[in-house]
Amino acid sequence: MALFLWGCGGGPEVRVTADPLEWVPGRIAILPAVTAAGAIPPATGLPVGLAPSDPAAAAAAVLAAVRGALAGCATLVAIEAAPAFSSTAAGEAAVRLATQYLDQRDVDPRAALGVAAALPGTDALLLTAVVRYGPEADVDVARQAQAVNTKVGTTDLGISSAATHVSVWFNAQFRCALVRCRDGVVVWDVGERQRVKRSILRDVTQEQVLAMAAAELCGVFPWAQEGAGGASAP
Repeated sequence: MALFLWGCGGGPEVRVTADPLEWVPGRIAILPAVTAAGAIPPATGLPVGLAPSDPAAAAAAVLAAVRGALAGCATLVAIEAAPAFSSTAAGEAAVRLATQYLDQRDVDPRAALGVAAALPGTDALLLTAVVRYGPEADVDVARQAQAVNTKVGTTDLGISSAATHVSVWFNAQFRCALVRCRDGVVVWDVGERQRVKRSILRDVTQEQVLAMAAAELCGVFPWAQEGAGGASAP
């Protein structure tokens, strides 16, 4: 089934089936998130006190934010972390499914059906892929140089000074897909990206930027209860 792109400029990129309201999930199981290779910006140039996250911590943070946001606005839908799989094969299939979504932004319906079979009573699977996460310094560090000519006695001296200014950005970029258990079809797919610069006038934390990204999910989740609010940035 084809997915259709909608949404407004500057907001999340959303793909949905022709009419997602034809089907309403009652219970959604959130599978463990996966982190793309290179998703964590390098530590090079970061000021003292800032450090990159490791991939596992990034995946856990994004997953918790997504779950909290959707649970806060989709109050008519039970959204829970997937329980531990009773078989190793089902657990491995879940990892392959999440990795396939990360790599291709699509899933094999047969693989999805295999995972869904291990979660009876579940109507849909939520996949999460972390694309970029954490603080990042500008690649080209800005250098501000000043030169002053002065005279000491009878000697002309050239004095120069250089100051280094590092711009820090905080990233929270991820994708989520809802896969229907009855046929393995992706019925909703969203790409969210927040990239916020820290400045003298705006102190920013990674937690705030992630909360901003997760909060936007409620505005594009087709099964959110009208009037319900999700997570918000501090």
